[in-house]
Amino acid sequence: MAKRFANPFPRFFNDTGALLPSGTIDFFEAGSTVTRKDTYSDSLLTTANANPVILSAGGVIPNIWLDGNYDIVLKDRNGN
Repeated sequence: MAKRFANPFPRFFNDTGALLPSGTIDFFEAGSTVTRKDTYSDSLLTTANANPVILSAGGVIPNIWLDGNYDIVLKDRNGN
């Protein structure tokens, strides 16, 4: 069963509370930060997102639908 990642359009911030423009979210198999796992742009899980998902200039993500469990790594635009 598909489930939406967070709310439809959350914003992400860095440690100082500033927006995280052009940051990335990497999705991995649960228990791994090596094996990537697909996320999807639709609830039917027919269209895979790029992995990593790139945040907009305002720190917003596109639709992300999940299938199962994931480990998630959030990075700034410099990969930190």
